[in-house]
Amino acid sequence: MNQPACLPDRRLRYRLSPVELKGSVLLLAVGVPLAMAALLFMLPGDAGRQALEETFAEIPATLWLALPLAIVGSLALFDFYRRQARAAWLEIGDTGIRCRPPAHHGRRFWTRHEWQVDWKEIESATLYRPDANCNEPQHWVNTTLALETATGSFRIGLLHWDCASNPPERPGLLDGRKTGAKFDALMCQHPLMQALQHRQVELKRKTTGWAAFRQLSRQTRQQQNEAETAGHVDLLTYPSAQVILGLMLLAGVLALFHFMLLPPVRPLWTAPIASALLVGVVSGIGAWQLTRRMPARERTALSAMLAIVIALCWHPLGVRTEILLNGEAKAVVYAVEDRGLFYPIDSRYPVLDLSDLNVGEFFDSLETGSEFEFMLIRVGHERYALSLAELFEQTRAFYGTQD
Repeated sequence: MNQPACLPDRRLRYRLSPVELKGSVLLLAVGVPLAMAALLFMLPGDAGRQALEETFAEIPATLWLALPLAIVGSLALFDFYRRQARAAWLEIGDTGIRCRPPAHHGRRFWTRHEWQVDWKEIESATLYRPDANCNEPQHWVNTTLALETATGSFRIGLLHWDCASNPPERPGLLDGRKTGAKFDALMCQHPLMQALQHRQVELKRKTTGWAAFRQLSRQTRQQQNEAETAGHVDLLTYPSAQVILGLMLLAGVLALFHFMLLPPVRPLWTAPIASALLVGVVSGIGAWQLTRRMPARERTALSAMLAIVIALCWHPLGVRTEILLNGEAKAVVYAVEDRGLFYPIDSRYPVLDLSDLNVGEFFDSLETGSEFEFMLIRVGHERYALSLAELFEQTRAFYGTQD
């Protein structure tokens, strides 16, 4: 049998999206500020603007702090994926195919480690395409080419790979919502598909639903974890684990500063347990997605630990952040009502119940009805925190005289 003529070697680059997103991102970057400016311009007079300012003033400072953090985090995550995409490559040569895929981007059923296969080792190739129950963007993202060999299967997201020297024109985000001639042309003209056809590799085409894709994910995950779950797993070899451990370390350092090094404070409003639980659950889900390449046991443990740490630190660190950003300290006079119970002279301020503090003898030394001054810190609209530094100075002086 005659050998087919050699095709020139091709080097492919990895792209984060199978469709062109630059135009859509630019539209959002310009359109959102313009829409906000138009909203401010259309507000009826000073009354409308004042109402908008009051609405913004009622938003907790932690949310204002979370917004730039979310933007910075999103940019950092994008830069992380961009660096991985630049480091990834796929080479089609005369002897076979070599590939270094990104380790932390793409579908879970794609091969994540660097691999190499000779042409003579490829028994067949299968092109998986989503079925009619999937929407159009899923056709672009989930179209997968699997190279079957005697030792296993190597899977790649076909439309995520472009020729590095002369990439084809890609449709935009809106055009990418349609699968048609452009979609079929990109697949047929793909360098890897042409190389397989040139090498007379048997190509199968399968239309696949989500159940089959999940099965592929389980198989790939099992192959990746098989060697690790049998022995010790080094978490520091996973960048995602390093990120999560770094976040927990940062939360621990901030908690140390809040509880041990900075002046003690006590918020005088009910802790938002629901929001803390929500943030913890969202953090755990995010960690679960971020560590999807790790073995299941370590992945679950890290995600649960991060969720618990974030949930526990959300309220105290949020209070400290609000105090540092816009806290206004003011001395307020209270009347002693009972042991550890104080009523404000001015009814605009909250009642103080400090009976849980372990300074009962000091409270007993205060006469009922006498006045006592506390330092309150106003944070936000009608919310106050009690500065305990001044109170603890007085209690230390009191117990010093008792000794």
